[in-house]
Amino acid sequence: MRYCLLAFFFSMSFFVRANVLSVDDVKAAKGHEQLVLLNQYMRSQAFVDAREALALTESLKPNLPLNQYPKEKLYLYLWQGVALNFIGNRRDALILLDTVINESTTEGLSDVTVEALLQRATIYEEQSNSDLALTDRFNVLSMIEHQGDYKLLADTQSAIGMTYFSQSKFTRAFEWLLNAKENYKAIDLEMGVVHTLGRIGSIYRSIGDLDNALSYQLQTIEGQRKVGNKKSLAIAFNNTAIVYKDLGKHQEAIEMHTKSLELKREIGYERGMVYSFNNLGETHRLAGDLATAKSYLAKAEELANKLNNRMLLGSTNLYLGRIAIIERRYEDAERILAMAMETYRKRNSASRIAEGLVEQANLAMQTQQYQSAVSLLKEAIEYAQKAQKNVVLFKAYELLSQVYANIGDFRSAYDMQVTFRQSKDKLFDLNSQQRVEMLVVQNQIEETKRNLEFVKQQAKLTESELNNKIGKRNLLMLAVVSFLLLLWYFYRQRVNKRELTLVKQSQSEIAEKEQKLSLALWASGDVLWSWDLKTQTVSRENADDLSALPDGKVDPTWQNLKAHVHQDDFHRLTAHLESIQNQQEEAFEVAYRVKNKAGEWAWVQDKGKVVESDSEGRPLRVAGIQHDITILKQQEADLVVLNTELEQRVQQRTKDLVVALNDLKATQQSLVEAEKMAALGSLVAGLAHELNTPLGTAMMAVTHLHAELQQLNTKIQENKITKAELTEGFKVLAESGDLIFSGVNRTSALVEQFKRVSVSERGEGRANESFADLVNAAFKTAWQASGAPKHVELLGVFGGNITTYSDPLMQVLELLISNAINHAEPNGQLSISVSCNEHNNFYEVLVEDNGIGVAENELTKIFNPFYTLARHRGHVGLGLNIVFNLVSQVLGGEINCARSELGGAKFRFTVEKVHEKLLV
Repeated sequence: MRYCLLAFFFSMSFFVRANVLSVDDVKAAKGHEQLVLLNQYMRSQAFVDAREALALTESLKPNLPLNQYPKEKLYLYLWQGVALNFIGNRRDALILLDTVINESTTEGLSDVTVEALLQRATIYEEQSNSDLALTDRFNVLSMIEHQGDYKLLADTQSAIGMTYFSQSKFTRAFEWLLNAKENYKAIDLEMGVVHTLGRIGSIYRSIGDLDNALSYQLQTIEGQRKVGNKKSLAIAFNNTAIVYKDLGKHQEAIEMHTKSLELKREIGYERGMVYSFNNLGETHRLAGDLATAKSYLAKAEELANKLNNRMLLGSTNLYLGRIAIIERRYEDAERILAMAMETYRKRNSASRIAEGLVEQANLAMQTQQYQSAVSLLKEAIEYAQKAQKNVVLFKAYELLSQVYANIGDFRSAYDMQVTFRQSKDKLFDLNSQQRVEMLVVQNQIEETKRNLEFVKQQAKLTESELNNKIGKRNLLMLAVVSFLLLLWYFYRQRVNKRELTLVKQSQSEIAEKEQKLSLALWASGDVLWSWDLKTQTVSRENADDLSALPDGKVDPTWQNLKAHVHQDDFHRLTAHLESIQNQQEEAFEVAYRVKNKAGEWAWVQDKGKVVESDSEGRPLRVAGIQHDITILKQQEADLVVLNTELEQRVQQRTKDLVVALNDLKATQQSLVEAEKMAALGSLVAGLAHELNTPLGTAMMAVTHLHAELQQLNTKIQENKITKAELTEGFKVLAESGDLIFSGVNRTSALVEQFKRVSVSERGEGRANESFADLVNAAFKTAWQASGAPKHVELLGVFGGNITTYSDPLMQVLELLISNAINHAEPNGQLSISVSCNEHNNFYEVLVEDNGIGVAENELTKIFNPFYTLARHRGHVGLGLNIVFNLVSQVLGGEINCARSELGGAKFRFTVEKVHEKLLV
């Protein structure tokens, strides 16, 4: 974005001309006119179609009168250098610009030197050589500060501010930008003011003050609307969208980027459209809309290829690589990120290289290439530190900590987490300090503005008084001339009276002026002093309350000042006074503490200047003003105290959070115990419900059997029973016996299932067995137990050998397969897939099918005991609860259920790896 803004400033003044000047216009001209038009064309196209501009220059150069017009020749070399830099050839660009600077300096062409220094500073800044960029811009500042070109002065101050911004010296950047803004205001250049507001917003964004950043960017948008420059307005929309993105307001960011894109499309700013397409793609990705994101990034790629500028595709490929990682297209991600890194390394963009390395490391993590990820992240950290890209640096620290944890190097992971936290805390402290410093700078500049306004008002007042005095003098002279012409014979008699009147009038005017000066000093609280070096005496005016410094004779050894000036400031003050006496300086400014009339120490800002000298330049009289700055110094001290209190509040807040965390853990433990009791109650209730049905049936059958036996016994004793009645009685007895057997058998089966719910037995020990054999055996058992249905098939089994308790694992697999078969569509084709993936500390097993699946609201209930949706088929609802207990208590893992890609349910559970002696 920095490159885009600088390019915009350099090309802005020639925007209209670039639309009307064509290649044919340049070729049609001859001699000096052709050289002038070629310079205009190069200046407008160096940031647009640099390759075509360079080709045109090389074709015309042999016939140009370069040696006859050295200034135009140097300008042509200058814009050639700019165009070479635009296409990535910085080495040749710097060689050309160095030549231009040396020759223009020798020839005395200062305007060419200034332009070349500015362009070379831009290249240095793109190479992250910000110190060299500052040197060039300060050289420009020294060349133009006395020329009265306030626009160029403000432009240079703004560029210096942005260079400090690139160095993360935000306070200095803020100070320079504020000065630039005031100079733009002084010449009523609204465009410059608006651009400066946007850059100040960028500073607030960099120190994390996003509210102020958004405020300044919105002001920039309003200002650009008033100015009416659509290209600048498009850039302002883009910058505001970035702040919204940082705030997590993706919809607002998308709206701003869309407005920016519409404006760029309207003015035909295709290069800017590439940036907007990239930004819209990345913002849609962050909002979770990958399809729209890919659509915008495809448009960016298409337009960049149309412009024949592959250097614009770095961000496009970076964002496409991130999407490929999310979609698990790892081969595509590797290829796309490699193209992005090739672009960034050609541009030598340290911050972008760091971003690309982090994404390549993220890809390596996803593909479990952990050593490669470590190497990439270490390189990313180096580039991020070089570019001072803190966001990327923190992400690299976090990812490196995760990689170390994944490979089992927990010590390094912990150290990296410590480094991450310390760096983040350090940045927070630095940003807080910079906010305070920026506030102090802003107050100082406001104070300077107020002082300047006061001086301007005083100047206006003095000018008015002088004009008034001149008018009075002219009126008096006219009256005198008229009086002489008309009343000459009265002249001698009245001349003494007139002179007396003039003397009184002058005395009155002097008294009035002294009264106004005294009133001004009283209003400001300043002390006016005068030091006569011939007589070594000092006099002061309006010193009633501010200072107890002595008047009268000045001790050459300054001993009479020691009792009144603070000992820590005494030598600094006297050093300035001696420099004045020794002609080492003509003016001084110093702050020091003096005792006021109340005997208290007060801070004063003392400014003095030589106002009278002898013929040899020796000072005769020095005058100056003392200004009370005690309140300002107190405010500075209050800011330091405020910063200290802020740190204490953060520490107290941390303690409160620790206490709250402990309370939360205690509450969580109580909730766990309550859940255990609730589960126990649910289990008991389910147990009672399930046992009640078969036991009730058996009890009813026993009661009926007992009654039938009594009835038969009575008839037998009374010898009244017939053969038919005896046969019917035995039939009833047999049926009752069957009911009793069925109920007791059902109860016995339920008890066996209840015993399996409490899975405390692991079998004979761990064994290393083929996972495919276990799955095939479990499938066969479950398939036969379900009546060997024909519509069930087992898809390919993925996985090698597995070391664990084979019996519990076999039981889990059997129950999950049975569950899939029992809940399948009656007449549908059921496909079951089972796979196993081995990780560092556990095995991950997936069992999924294409059945009816599990509703979203049922997912949290299916592992509860006695919960079933097929009770009408005779199911109790203990199968998945037994699976849950086996996985969590015996196999040392965890289990969950989700929607399968096959269309049915997908059960994922883990099996703990424990290295014990294996059973052969």
